[in-house]
Amino acid sequence: MAPVDYVVCTRAKVAPDTVRGYRIEGLALEPEIRDGDTIIVDTDVSPSTGDLVVVVGKSVVGKPRLVAIKRYSKDGDDGPWVEDNEDRCNLDKRGYCERHGMCLYGVITEYVRRLRQI
Repeated sequence: MAPVDYVVCTRAKVAPDTVRGYRIEGLALEPEIRDGDTIIVDTDVSPSTGDLVVVVGKSVVGKPRLVAIKRYSKDGDDGPWVEDNEDRCNLDKRGYCERHGMCLYGVITEYVRRLRQI
């Protein structure tokens, strides 16, 4: 994902510093989020079951850190986890997944669908 310089949104008040906009490049979480879409992420919002979230992983030498979009879920017995169309990853209390080396970054609060290339 590449950060967006600015995104015009109608809001009742000015967005806090924890809100960021990103343009999606490549595969994401289809069919919800696709290549070319713009997502608005708030790093200060606590996720709820069903929310789409951004997770980040450890960086590899010479390459940027892994970024993925997942669905957040929470069950009283299993605790929180994130999943996509292929995999599920349990999170600890800090929002970290030891098995995949990734942690919860923020909740997607809005997204803008790119309907066609111009």
